[in-house]
Amino acid sequence: MPKIDSRLSEPMTSGLLAVIFVIFVGGVFWLYLYEREELQHELIEFEQDQAEQHGQDFARLIGHLYQQLRTIARLPATREIDRYAKLINPLDIQAIQEIYNNLFLNIRLSEVYIVPLQFDPDALDPRTGQLQKPIITFDQFIVGKTIAHTKNTRTENEKALEEVEIYEYRAMKQQLQWFKRNTPDDKLIKNLSYPALSSAQIITCDNSFVDATDASNGGKDHRLGIVYSVPFFDLQGQLKGMVSGVVLSKVINDIFKDTSFVLYNQNQNLYFSGSKLDRKVNDVANYIQTKHDFYLFEQHKSIPTIIDNSGDWKLWMGVKHEDIENYPALMKEKYLWQLSALLAFVMGVGALIVFYLLRRQRAVVLKQNQMLEDKVYARTKELHQLNQALVQSNNIKSEFLSRVSHEFARL
Repeated sequence: MPKIDSRLSEPMTSGLLAVIFVIFVGGVFWLYLYEREELQHELIEFEQDQAEQHGQDFARLIGHLYQQLRTIARLPATREIDRYAKLINPLDIQAIQEIYNNLFLNIRLSEVYIVPLQFDPDALDPRTGQLQKPIITFDQFIVGKTIAHTKNTRTENEKALEEVEIYEYRAMKQQLQWFKRNTPDDKLIKNLSYPALSSAQIITCDNSFVDATDASNGGKDHRLGIVYSVPFFDLQGQLKGMVSGVVLSKVINDIFKDTSFVLYNQNQNLYFSGSKLDRKVNDVANYIQTKHDFYLFEQHKSIPTIIDNSGDWKLWMGVKHEDIENYPALMKEKYLWQLSALLAFVMGVGALIVFYLLRRQRAVVLKQNQMLEDKVYARTKELHQLNQALVQSNNIKSEFLSRVSHEFARL
């Protein structure tokens, strides 16, 4: 019976091992890609939730400011106030003062102003002979304050920083023009739905976060802020002026300080960015309006709860590809994938080495068996030849004896 050479199955065995290895590594990699996609969605949802939360924090700040300024605007004392606040009851002033105190403590509001309708900060007041000022100002918590003053490190030789109010006043004048055009009387206002306006970013007179010992740029960056205003009407319903609050940009930026979000009001060219946004970005407005290939996801989300007739407030968020690469959960999955691939590689190489050693050992055994078979065959052939010689010799001998016997019989 012919024998089947088992060595024919060796290529099939090595090929099978290779296929199993490829399937295993491919399966692990497919699971990694699946988990990667799931984690991308998870990261995006997390960033969206964070953006929603920070947007609500800002909406609460503006909402609280709006409600308190509207309360001041609706007070009878405010509606009846004279141009120089000479006839107002001190107790009414104290009531407004308490509202300002709460605004400062709760949202770190810099100032509250009650501004007359015909306010013009660049014109002289015929009564005082000086440039016009608001009817009344509440700013007791910030007057004369700097970082050095706050930390009690101010020296006697240190000069107090000038508190510049003209930029606030000019922003208020612009807002008054809008109220004159759009709300000349309270007939256009339904219930408590007062309009409100925010200004562009201006230099305020709040030096609280300015280091007076550093005159590099006059503390300009730390004094930037916005003016937020609501109108007030006299008892006959005619527009009489507005109530304004000043909020430092730092206060708004602090809401987003640990994020890469950007809060903006495009109409007013207002942009407040989180500290994690690339600090190399100089033009934030252009940055968030331009599509970037390196963003895995980006979104512009409106904050509809903010009352601001100057324009819509929106929150921009973006998730970069590098963000997902550095996402802890994905880094863990990536590590597991690499570990699995390494383990599969080691197991595959180990299996090939074992297969090679077994194949080599089998080859040695087969060679030894073949040599033994060859020896047995040679010995068997030799014995067969010797046996044939003996048989031939016996035949010759038998023939000889037979002939000799025959000769003897003839004699």
